[in-house]
Amino acid sequence: MALPLAPVPTNRALARDGRIRIRSPIPLSARSTVRLIGSVKSEHLREIEHQLEICGPRAVLDLEGVTVVGVNVIHFLLERERQGTELLNCPAYVREWISREGEHDE
Repeated sequence: MALPLAPVPTNRALARDGRIRIRSPIPLSARSTVRLIGSVKSEHLREIEHQLEICGPRAVLDLEGVTVVGVNVIHFLLERERQGTELLNCPAYVREWISREGEHDE
């Protein structure tokens, strides 16, 4: 399921209404941020992955506004972190869950 893009020309956010807001950092050498807000579901992962690819290798995920995630989202975040994506403002319960899932994989 593709999510509609909101016409906000300045950082990246998945809003509660299911839209992705895209903003470009200034200067271009700065890292880009994909900001997740509200309930992040499995069906959002493809679009989040796409937005991270657009941002390039210095992309970071800001999880400050995340309220609910499922196990598939935790696995996605764990894998992204292993690939070098920084997770900013990660809620404590999400960080703990990621840590526990990572221990199961080892």
